[in-house]
Amino acid sequence: LLRLSEEEENMLPPGNFIPIAENCGLMEQIDRWVVRTLIAWCMEKSRRSPSWRLPLFCVNLSESAVTSQSFPRFVLDELQRTGFAARSLCFEIGEQDMIHRNSEVQRFIAGLKPAGPDGTYFQAFDLFTGAKAGPDNSLILQGPLGQFITLEAGKHFNANGLSANG
Repeated sequence: LLRLSEEEENMLPPGNFIPIAENCGLMEQIDRWVVRTLIAWCMEKSRRSPSWRLPLFCVNLSESAVTSQSFPRFVLDELQRTGFAARSLCFEIGEQDMIHRNSEVQRFIAGLKPAGPDGTYFQAFDLFTGAKAGPDNSLILQGPLGQFITLEAGKHFNANGLSANG
């Protein structure tokens, strides 16, 4: 979990600084920093410990990153620049973003397709209203007003990034 270091080496929890960052329009910059820092840390760990197996890392994205036209390109550029395995990234997209910004979410996911068939994974989080695995490796989300959104494997996400529980 992301923490902000403040005076006297205290760590400020996200609930205390994320709302301020959102109000100041800094969330996409923070998400970029998280992705860049995670990749750099993993690459350094791999260099120091060649037998270390790269796990799957989940990155909770802000609405700003998901709706950004340039964030997918940024991720692809970082992957190419570093040689980091795209299959080791799972981007978590908020349920409310999936419901209310579905076309932007689909554009975001499509923007990461060039990472290849073993590319990044996606999953929904904050599933207050529920999600379930659908037929043919699809994910079905039910929104707060009862509407259903179906995301198809291979088109909207890589099925390996989702479990039967969503």
